[in-house]
Amino acid sequence: MWSKIKKGWMAFVDVLGRVQTTLLLSIIYHIAVGPIALVARLLRRDFLGLRARPGESYAAELGPLSTTPERAHRQF
Repeated sequence: MWSKIKKGWMAFVDVLGRVQTTLLLSIIYHIAVGPIALVARLLRRDFLGLRARPGESYAAELGPLSTTPERAHRQF
């Protein structure tokens, strides 16, 4: 009898834990992160520097590739 109660209780606790975690993290996100992002967008701030600048490229230019055996041993 106790094992059935324990299994039922553990199933309930598992569901409750998933719901509670999702709910708490959603509330924290919407209270803390959401308003900061909204203000940053309104002020046109780019805190991480991800916005592309005109005339600038993030692609790295590759030089000539070496095909020597030493290069094959030390690839990186």
